[in-house]
Amino acid sequence: MPIVIAQTNQLSMRWKNGGGITREIIRAPQGSSLESFDWRISIATVHQGGAFSIFPGIDRSIAILDGQGIALTHAGTVRQLTQRSDIFSFSGDDEVDSALIAGSIIDFNVMTRRDVYRHQVQRLIQTGKTTISSQADLTMLYLINGHCMLDEPHGLRPLHAGDAVLFNAGDAPCMLDTRCAELMQVQLWHQR
Repeated sequence: MPIVIAQTNQLSMRWKNGGGITREIIRAPQGSSLESFDWRISIATVHQGGAFSIFPGIDRSIAILDGQGIALTHAGTVRQLTQRSDIFSFSGDDEVDSALIAGSIIDFNVMTRRDVYRHQVQRLIQTGKTTISSQADLTMLYLINGHCMLDEPHGLRPLHAGDAVLFNAGDAPCMLDTRCAELMQVQLWHQR
């Protein structure tokens, strides 16, 4: 059965490098540290550029949810990320530096320990009744904005911006009823 992770239940914490605050949607396994997690999904509000924290053995993906964007310097190349950009994936072992394009941003982050999990992230725009199924071991939907209802056995449950829904491959497909909603979909596969 899908698990709803309300924004009000998500934890805020300082960045590993001390340079900001992240709202952690979920981390697994529960109780793991920033050095021992298998996977982690979070939102960050970034007020200034700087070096990204190094996460050895971790694969990362980042997408811009709000703001004008950020310029990332990675492997000698500068890449500008905006709300319209593709999701940017990179190794947490790599040095990445950032500069804000014009003011603060909010970004969406996914991290997986590469020898335990792999991930894929995509942005979805949904209208009307939608069935979301996945062949991944775990799938998480994060509501960026819009109106969305989760169809549960006892009726429709409203989802609000900032809420997330986690379901696994054994669950029935996730049924959403939306007027118009923008979501991030994260798929996680256990490396067997």
